[in-house]
Parts: sequence; structure tokens; C-alpha cells
Amino acid sequence: MFKNYFLLTRPFQWVKNVVIFIPLIFAKKLFELDAFVLSSIAFVSFILASSIIYIFNDICDLEKDKKHPIKKNRPLANNSLKKKDAYLLIILLGLLLLVLLKFNISILGIIIFFFILNIFYSLYFKNVVIIDLLIVSLSYVTRVLAGSIIINVALSAWLLICVFSTSLFLISFKRLAEIKMSGSKGRQILKKYNTEILLKIIDVSAICSIVFYSLYTVFVNANLIYTIPLIFLGFFRYYYLYYTAKIFEESPVKIIFCDKPILILLILWLIIVLINTQILEGDNRHLR
Repeated sequence: MFKNYFLLTRPFQWVKNVVIFIPLIFAKKLFELDAFVLSSIAFVSFILASSIIYIFNDICDLEKDKKHPIKKNRPLANNSLKKKDAYLLIILLGLLLLVLLKFNISILGIIIFFFILNIFYSLYFKNVVIIDLLIVSLSYVTRVLAGSIIINVALSAWLLICVFSTSLFLISFKRLAEIKMSGSKGRQILKKYNTEILLKIIDVSAICSIVFYSLYTVFVNANLIYTIPLIFLGFFRYYYLYYTAKIFEESPVKIIFCDKPILILLILWLIIVLINTQILEGDNRHLR
């Protein structure tokens, strides 16, 4: 029973909240204990908040998930848990979130915005073409903003737009994979998309991600300009998996962490970023 409750929170999706640590890293505060603890509080808070949203979304999509070739195995869809169990878990997670936010009330506003954004997504906007992609991307931006607010650093606009563009790239590829794997059976919005429009969005968002990251390194953090080739390689590898390897996976997280070349590129990028953000000069209290 506990396993089903745990799976209902979608623990494999928790890694998405790692983006909360982006401001901590680029503000050169990774090894400052107080800042790290605050970022960790934000990280756990968003794990709880996103889990609540996932459960709420599963309740809303219960009948559709039962017909989906993959989602039919989720605890609610396969009748391992009932709706009342899901609502009970939402209440429990909500109480834990309130207790955690008592330690730092500064991100309460952004958490509320996150809930509003995703509730409206679950109830309505997930069925509105294009807007559904933008809202999911904004959810990642919201996480990054929370990471900057809780440690009191201003966030680079270049970096923020880069996060949005990269999120749009990944979620568009996710929609493309869903079409390839199950058509429109599990998600009504897929009837309004086709491969051509999604590939156009993917191309534009990939270009924007690379351009804005490059602008960030040029104008804000020149020490990281050497990481630009890694960014190119990462995006090109993702394209390769689709066009050549014909790997279709509904979860971008699984692709990133199961594909060795992408994982190696990510680790190399992180190592270079960590090394260089520790030797940058200037006020480490602000991201320009």
C-alpha cells in the first residue's frame, strides 16, 4: 500500500526540481551552508508542491489514464488506490508543505503562483494548443525564481529566458514522443498537434536556448564561454536520438539520465560550471 502512495507522488519526476539550485550555483553560494540549506528547503517544498499537482492531475485524468497504454499502470488508474486515498495524500502533503514553509515564508507567494498556474493547467489549459507547452515551461521558470528568491539574489534575465526556452524544447519533444508512442489516446490536446508544428517549436526553442545561454556567458559570466560547445553537443545529441536512433520516450528525465553521452555532457558541464563559478570575481550576492 505504501508503495502505491509513494508512486502516486511520481518520485521519478522529483529531479525536475533540481533547477532550483541554478541560482545557488551561479551566485557562487553553493558552499555557503546557510544558502544551501535555504535552497534545499525550496527544493523539498517544490517536491511536495509538484507531488500535490501530480496527484490532482491524476484525479482529473483518471478515466483517460485508464485507456492510456502507459498511464493505465498508475496507482489510481489501475485501482490500486481510490480517489479518497489520493485526496488524503494531498492533505498530508499540504500539511507537510505548510510546516516546511514556516522556516522560510519568502517563497510562499511563488508557491501559491505555482499552484494556481498548474491547477488552471490541469483543469483547462492542458487542452489549449501551444498554451499548454508555455505553461509547463513557466513551471520550470517558477522553480528557478523560487531558488533565487529564497537566497535573495537577483536572477540574470538571459539565464531565465534560457531556462524557459530549454523547458519548451524538452516538453515539445515529450509531446512528439507521446504522438509517436500512443497517438492521441491518453491526451486530448495531441489531436490538435502534428509532427511538423512540434518540430518547428522544437527548432525555435533549441536555437533560443543556445543563443540566450551564449549571451549569458558573453555578457555576464565570460569564464563559462567554454561550455557553449557542450550545450551544442547536448542539443544535437537529443536530435540524434529522435532522427537516427529513433528513441521515443515520454519522459525527458529518462532520456537525459539513461543516455550515457547526454549524461556525460551534463556532468562535464556541471564540473566546469562549479569550477568557474568559484573563481569569478565580483559581488557574489547578485546574478547580473
